Amino acid sequence: MPLDSQVDGAAVRDRVEAHDRVGAHDGVGCSDGMALHWVSPNLIAELEATVAQLREAVVSRQQLGVVTGLVAARLGLTPEEAWAVLVRLSQDTNVKVRDVGRVILDAYTGRLASEDEGLAGLLDAKSPDGSRLLLRHDHLQR
Repeated sequence: MPLDSQVDGAAVRDRVEAHDRVGAHDGVGCSDGMALHWVSPNLIAELEATVAQLREAVVSRQQLGVVTGLVAARLGLTPEEAWAVLVRLSQDTNVKVRDVGRVILDAYTGRLASEDEGLAGLLDAKSPDGSRLLLRHDHLQR
């Protein structure tokens, strides 16, 4: 769909004319001197921050999907039950679900940082039915 059909031309023109009348120059300028106040530098910064947050959220969501599958396979649960386990572990340890998932995934792939060892042990201790939830990287070498 072309941009013209998505933008109310009269509203844009009114805003540009009002912008020019007050002499504001914080927007993007045109060669004919008419300032277009469609996008201010502050809005650009806000949008860039939002895009960065959304990218991080997409990666986090994907990782949590992988971790949910690992937990489901490890404990013989459905994905919904595995997600409930992750949420319960998060609540029981007072740690965000994404951090619980990161530690589980890092342990599985052999990238568990030394500062996460304590949380990894706590997650194992709080696993349902006393099962060991975390598989360490050494399981891949057997």
